[in-house]
Amino acid sequence: MKFSQEKRQFPRIDVELPIFIDTTCGCTYGKTLNISAGGAFIRCLNSLTIPKVFYLAITNISQLYLHLPVKAEFIWSNGLGQEGNLAFREIGVEFSKISDEDRECISALISDYP
Repeated sequence: MKFSQEKRQFPRIDVELPIFIDTTCGCTYGKTLNISAGGAFIRCLNSLTIPKVFYLAITNISQLYLHLPVKAEFIWSNGLGQEGNLAFREIGVEFSKISDEDRECISALISDYP
């Protein structure tokens, strides 16, 4: 049996954090489904087209009501889904521009998470 090697540089945890995504097509809301200091798996609450590079804000980190601004790069999507009357899109993103302080904040959240 062949095993694939983990390519992620940072540890990842399953945690739901609210986010805002700002694109040239408009702003949408969503949440992380999992996150690391290098990227996240996100559920966007509508089917808005996500460009290759966009800005997002991760909110309520450690319940300190911080907003971490991040430039992110769209890596992959598992397509559109629907939950009740709500359409959503799930995407994997890599953080392409994030301050060292904000990356450390996410790393601290991950290390403190039960």
